[in-house]
Amino acid sequence: MFIKIIEAQYIDAYKIWVRFNNGDCRIFDFATIIDKYPVFEPLKDIELLKNFRLADTLEWMDWKIDIAPEYLYEHGVVAYPNKEVVLECVAEDKNTFIQDPEIMEIAHSYAEVKQGKAKTNSISKLLSEL
Repeated sequence: MFIKIIEAQYIDAYKIWVRFNNGDCRIFDFATIIDKYPVFEPLKDIELLKNFRLADTLEWMDWKIDIAPEYLYEHGVVAYPNKEVVLECVAEDKNTFIQDPEIMEIAHSYAEVKQGKAKTNSISKLLSEL
C-alpha cells in the first residue's frame, strides 16, 4: 500500500502529529533530524515548521523541503488521534478504527457520561485513562 499523509497538525516544540491513509497516527519530533540533515536546518525556525503544506506528505518553502511519509511513519511515535475526537466518535456511534478493547471500553464509558447514564461524571478522569 502506498502510504501518504491525509491530515497533520502542529503540536508543540518541533512535534507534528500526522494521520496516514491507513488510519494510523504518529507524532514525529523534527528535533531528531534538524541537526542531522542539513536540508532540514531551516525548520529550526518554529514559525517555518508550523507553516507546512500537506500534499501526500509534508512540505515547506514551495517544495524546497519535504519529507517522505514512509520516514515519518517508520520513525514517528505511535499516537491515537486526539482523545476527545476518538471518544466523541464512539459516543456518537460513528464508524471508528479503534481496535483496542480497553480504549473502546473507556470510550463507551465516556458516552454514558455524556448521556447522563454513568456512575461517574468525570470526563477528565476517563480522558486521563487513555
